[in-house]
Amino acid sequence: ISLVLAVAPAQAQTVSDLLKQMQARWNTPTEPFKIIDNVYYVGTAGLSSFLVTSPNGHVLVDTALPEGTPLIKANIEKLGFKLADIKYLLNTHAHFDHAGGFAELKKDTGAQMVSSAADKPLLEGGYYPGQEDDATLKFPPVKVDRIVRDGEKITIGKLTLTARMTPGHSPGCTTWTTL
Repeated sequence: ISLVLAVAPAQAQTVSDLLKQMQARWNTPTEPFKIIDNVYYVGTAGLSSFLVTSPNGHVLVDTALPEGTPLIKANIEKLGFKLADIKYLLNTHAHFDHAGGFAELKKDTGAQMVSSAADKPLLEGGYYPGQEDDATLKFPPVKVDRIVRDGEKITIGKLTLTARMTPGHSPGCTTWTTL
């Protein structure tokens, strides 16, 4: 007895093709919403960005791809907040899909860009670690104004966010906590 399996040839997909599909999903608009207390989701349907608000100014944690920056700006304004009130831009990790909009938002807000020491060269160079020559992974470079170490705090009035170094996903991956 012979068993014959008919298998359709697999469609080869390049990394570039996969990236284009992911970017289309990542740039899909979504409505902003309140998560809890003074923390709001202002990202796209595929990439998170958070606005943490206070009466003395706001903090934006992460952006999206450069193309998603207008969506983040619009979401902040839909919630009734002003871009000019953003005092700090915080990065969790220096990858193009979470740091692509920092340069434009820094220019538009005048906010201080904050990152870990290990991610600073990636943000200022606009490249993915180990893939410096891959144009598909590049993003607009942004000057880092302040370096934070584990346990350091960013404070605006009564709002305090604490940096926790959690390297792995990027060399200087940072988790931000608040109470």
